[in-house]
Amino acid sequence: MGQKISIDCNQNFPLININPLRNQISSDDHKSMLQGISSEYPSVKQEIDSLIQDLRVKISSCDPLKLMNFLVSMFYLTLMNKTSEFQYEQEDNQITRALEYVQSVLVSSESNYVRQEEEADESGKYHGILNDVMDLQNKIVNFYFVWTATKLVEDESIDIEVLQYIVESQNSQSVKGDRYQYYQLEHIKGLIQPHHEVINELFHISVDDFLEGLNKLEYSLSSGKVDAFNEFGDLFDHYEEFIKSGKSEEEYLEQVGKNPSNCVDNMFGYSLYNVKKVTGWSDDLINSLSLSLNSNDTFFSGEYAGWPIIDLPVHKKPFIEIGGISYCFDYYSLFDNIYRVMQKTIRELKPSYVNGWSHIQQHASEVMVEELMIELLPGCETYRDNYYPKGTSLKDCAENDILVVYDNVLIIVEVKAGSFVYTPAITDFNAHVSSFKALIEKADYQCERTLRYIETHPSASIYDREKNKKVDLKYSNFSDVFTVCVTVDNFNEFAAKAEKLSFIKLGTHSISISIDDLRVYTDIFDSPLNFLHYFKQRKKAVQTQQISLNDELDHLGLYLKRNLYTLDAEELELGTKLVAMGFREGIDNYFASLHNTQLSFEKPRQYIPSRIQEIIDFMSQNNVSQRYDFSTFLLNYDDDGRDEIANAIDRSLERQRQINRMNQVSAY
Repeated sequence: MGQKISIDCNQNFPLININPLRNQISSDDHKSMLQGISSEYPSVKQEIDSLIQDLRVKISSCDPLKLMNFLVSMFYLTLMNKTSEFQYEQEDNQITRALEYVQSVLVSSESNYVRQEEEADESGKYHGILNDVMDLQNKIVNFYFVWTATKLVEDESIDIEVLQYIVESQNSQSVKGDRYQYYQLEHIKGLIQPHHEVINELFHISVDDFLEGLNKLEYSLSSGKVDAFNEFGDLFDHYEEFIKSGKSEEEYLEQVGKNPSNCVDNMFGYSLYNVKKVTGWSDDLINSLSLSLNSNDTFFSGEYAGWPIIDLPVHKKPFIEIGGISYCFDYYSLFDNIYRVMQKTIRELKPSYVNGWSHIQQHASEVMVEELMIELLPGCETYRDNYYPKGTSLKDCAENDILVVYDNVLIIVEVKAGSFVYTPAITDFNAHVSSFKALIEKADYQCERTLRYIETHPSASIYDREKNKKVDLKYSNFSDVFTVCVTVDNFNEFAAKAEKLSFIKLGTHSISISIDDLRVYTDIFDSPLNFLHYFKQRKKAVQTQQISLNDELDHLGLYLKRNLYTLDAEELELGTKLVAMGFREGIDNYFASLHNTQLSFEKPRQYIPSRIQEIIDFMSQNNVSQRYDFSTFLLNYDDDGRDEIANAIDRSLERQRQINRMNQVSAY
């Protein structure tokens, strides 16, 4: 039985003792244990169903605005003094999920709130609801354990890896934030801007106004409340000084040009969440993205009625209409889903645009990826929208999205703009398999086919759509070839280890990443050769069975800390999975400081002596032939080896000045 070894970024791995544990339970005892656990399934499910019904009654009896405002305030508390995903506790994630769950219950239930003449303090009731939602999430974790045992009892031949994927997929729902805030609008802009005509037609708003509205909502939902408290404190300090000088309150208000009541409303009221007030968008757009109370009739239906493990209404319509006003309370439900929400909304309103959307989406995503590759590899040659013959005739051609040539390196890229399945794995596993096959397995096959064509032809001709030749590629000219699958949707908790999933078959050891991750590389790596050295390790990680990481940035963090991190994993016996913890914290901190300039974190970098980096930069800036191979040789050394080479070069340069002739440097 395999095991997982978790390593902390502060540990001196791999200098740790690993004592593999083996399960000594007999087959009969194991079956008996599973049957005992599975017998609890009816009672465990009924307990959760009852808790959900009680919660629905409690939530429906509350003032929806005050309840959501309370939950937003609790959410803000979880963010305080945190700059990295690694710093969040389980309770913090549960509070974040409570926001989207309660909104989903509100839009799926009849409101039984009765306004009283004298409003009582119901904060205790709100805290009780929050605690119940958190208890619900804890019970569901236990439910997955019982559910898995039940499936194994019902079908002994079921693939345990399939069950592991389903449970892991369900648990990953608690992870919010597809990308860093620093990139939030940049990502959406590149994808949504090409649809400016249909957005204006359907919603009577320009795409620039739509994007500016999102920008205002991003500020309002992330920094607006904190800034309001800070501004109010400044106004109060200035007010005291002003009054002491003998001037009136009216004179003060006239001079500062601000009304403190606006700050109070932003601190404790609902203005920051009022979509119309914040964005100025048209009613057509706002109404299309809103659900009113009790307007959804699907959430409380089916086997898992009202469970937070199924697709939530807030993921389809991020705004909630209360009293004729649409509000946006949940930052992540908006920004993690807005592109796909707009896609589905536009397709529903204008079915004839379905093919047009798909075509524009594919083109826009390919352009984005090509631009990111050019940014990562200055001076590279890129070829987009490529064709080559399947056999001997150009009448029957295969396609490739992007080819990148840098020095003696070839990168074969396939871009998949389709959406990843939104239905839960626990009820629709086959749809998840289909998504992986469509987005990763198919892309890998296309990469493999392109690679095979280039490998098997002495001079592989690449053509455009009209069959005009673009370039001839010779496989013998390349010392390294990378195949890469890039997706628009971010599901990197599985893409980061796609090759380890048993239900898809990859033939070329392709690296699977999202556009979000590719964009991160552009800010982390200052040199194309440093980036390619990481990519070489990332490719090696695909081929290393012991590596099973849950995030692309864990790969990057391990590389920055450990350099040839695949060597660490190879020291573990087969069947053992390496799971890294905390290695991306420095990356998270850095991007938090890019978004919030009041923070100060340095860019995480490998330790590279200045003399070594000087050589690498010289080679990349001057297009030195075979610079990739020589930089790989230099960067493969550990810290001590790099120091030794740098010091040897410095000594040799000093010796040259002394003897006035060239002096050799040897490296072993």
